[in-house]
Amino acid sequence: MVHRDYIIAGARIRVHIFEDRIAIRSPGGIPNSLSLEKIKLGLTYHRNPVLMQFFTEARLSGRLGRGIPSIFQQMKENGSPEPVLEDFEEEFRIIFYKKGNI
Repeated sequence: MVHRDYIIAGARIRVHIFEDRIAIRSPGGIPNSLSLEKIKLGLTYHRNPVLMQFFTEARLSGRLGRGIPSIFQQMKENGSPEPVLEDFEEEFRIIFYKKGNI
């Protein structure tokens, strides 16, 4: 909810579950000067700062900038393949593969 691009009318966050993977697709590409590599390092940009502030104050979000690095660390500790990040102008995707399927 905090990261999606609400300017893209009618678009939804989608979760696709397959036998070998889970793909999450969120409206809006990576904003501003961020890149996939920078996101992996924990650099952030708040596309929706009011929502981010609300979720932070309500303690509904973790430490800022730790989401993607934490996901990568947990997947590694679990012995799972590294998630695949994809950035398109209109959409950001993250794909989680099952162990042994990549």
